[in-house]
Amino acid sequence: METIDIINAIAAGNKIDAMDKINDHLYAKAAETMKGYKEVLAKSYFADAEEEEETPVEEPTAETSVEVTDTEETPEVTEE
Repeated sequence: METIDIINAIAAGNKIDAMDKINDHLYAKAAETMKGYKEVLAKSYFADAEEEEETPVEEPTAETSVEVTDTEETPEVTEE
């Protein structure tokens, strides 16, 4: 247990060892927290992209026909 090692180093009067153990413990906790934030951040950025890719694109069916005319009007789409 790291906490007990820190307490024993302080009780023994070994300030340098106690400071090193405290710093190691704090850096380990910070790294663990940052790892969690990285995962959350990656999910928030890339989850939307994955959802967009999974959205099915509506394919035209054989039942849909387009009437083309020689006028400049928009073609009419009819469902058969």
